[in-house]
Parts: sequence; structure tokens; C-alpha cells
Amino acid sequence: MFDGTGGGQMDPDPFSATGERPLLSHRYRIGALVGSGGMAEVYRAYDLKLERPVAIKRFTPPASAIDHRRFEDEARLLAGLSHPGLVTVYDAGQHQNSRYLVMRLVDGPSLHVALSKERPTVDEVVSLAGRLAPTLAYVHSRGIVHRDIKPSNILVDLDGEAYLADFGLARLVDADGITRSGDIVGTAAYLAPEQVRGQKATPASDVYALGLVLLQALTGHQEYQGGQAEAALARLTRDPLIPDWLPVGLAMLLAEMTSADKNTATDDGAVRGTIRPARPRRTVDDPVAHSGHAGAAPSRWRPAEFS
Repeated sequence: MFDGTGGGQMDPDPFSATGERPLLSHRYRIGALVGSGGMAEVYRAYDLKLERPVAIKRFTPPASAIDHRRFEDEARLLAGLSHPGLVTVYDAGQHQNSRYLVMRLVDGPSLHVALSKERPTVDEVVSLAGRLAPTLAYVHSRGIVHRDIKPSNILVDLDGEAYLADFGLARLVDADGITRSGDIVGTAAYLAPEQVRGQKATPASDVYALGLVLLQALTGHQEYQGGQAEAALARLTRDPLIPDWLPVGLAMLLAEMTSADKNTATDDGAVRGTIRPARPRRTVDDPVAHSGHAGAAPSRWRPAEFS
């Protein structure tokens, strides 16, 4: 899967060249930058060999062996997964000192961007949960914990379908992983209590984070706000406040998803069994990571229902 470039004269950089950009790996025409984060940039691109639009996630030059392993971890994890709710990996490689992933292009914004444009209705949030819960259940069934569920790692296409992305922090449930015991890994506003305590993340940690994401979509604000430390520690002193205007079934589900008491917390299977999508997804091979249409909003999210 991994291909590198050898010695000799350095080729022009297709990511930074101006005008007519050279092809990446003699195959991919790089287009506009559509998103960036702490470790990577995402570009719209076109695969000339298979004649389809793709997204290319370019990792910044690895500064340590951990970054290098993190790239290979994410590539192998995603390449081994096949589910319509995940961003499929097509290819991976290296150009000069940068590694990259070639992924399915999701033609739409992240949930973070979508929520900044429009607050969804209760039915639309239930529908979102009905699409993401089976995806999480599949990931967990493969022995993988995502560990960083948050709005910016959920993509929503123009038809309202949701996709779970960015497995850069994911680890096998039974693996020791790269991080040291006691390290806090994830995003402060969405960490589960056990992650705040530096304990091992479990599938329940992902369900907790998804509960906070759904609650934010409903209320229009993060439940635990403030600085990194303040937001992380707040959940150790209180459970999230569930609005009393929500339907009783949804309120109970959110309370169970975000409960710090593991005796009352629910799992992704229970979420999936309680909420079901209005209709099945399209097939996994439909070419839809991330086109970054900043103005797009999930205005056609289809309602789901409680079983």
C-alpha cells in the first residue's frame, strides 16, 4: 500500500506548486485545500486512473517516530474497515517527506461547520444518531475504539448522510497502543470521564462522546465549556444537563449515553436498537473524504424513529 520516492532530483511538490500542478504519484491531480488540522491537510483531487474525484489527506512531515506510526496506524485501520458510514481509504503513499491517504470524497461539510450554519431539529438529530450508532457498533465489533468522536470528525454529505472520519487517535481495544499510561488522548470537550482520569478508553467512551455531540446539536452549545482543563474536569463533578423539552425517550437515551455511572450507561448496540434510520444508506462503493463546502448545511437530514 505504501509507496515512497527514491533519491535523485526532488520532484516539484504537487501540493504547493502554482499554476498547472504536477501529478501526485503520476495519478492524482491535486485541487483545492478544503480543510486542515494539527497534523494534516485535506485536498480535493481527481484520480486520473479510475476517473473519479477523491480526497487526499496530506500529513505534515513526521516530527517523531510516533507521528510516523500514527500515519501507518490510521491507514491500516481504515483499509481494513468496510462500512457505508466510514470514509473509505483507497490508497496511501509518500511524496518527498509527506505521507498521504487517498480517500472517498464526501461532498459536504463537517458536522462542526454544518452546526455553525444551522441548528438541526430534534428529528434530524435522532436521524443523525440513527446513522452514526451502527457505524460505531461496526467499528467496535472490529475491536477498535475511535477515541476522538467530535463534530469536526463527522462529515455530512449533501443528502444528509453522515460519515465517521479521522481515526488518527484510534487504537485496537486489546492493544497497548503508543501512548503511555496516564496520558489523556482526545478532545477535552468530548472526553469520557475515564479518559479524563487517564484510564484506558473503551467503546463506552465513544458512546459517551457521541452523546455529547448529539446534545450539542440539540442545544447549540458544548455541554462542557471553558479551557481544556476546565472542560475536561467538569464532567467529573456533574453529568450533562439534559433539556426538559426533549421527548422523554430521547432524553433518557442521552442521559444513559452520557452517564458517568457505568452501571446505567448504555452501549452502541442499545443506541442502534433504540433509534433506526428512516431508510438504508447507499452502498459503500458509491463515490462520496471531505469536499469542504463551507456553506453547505444538512437541510435534508431525514427523520428517524424510536423503535
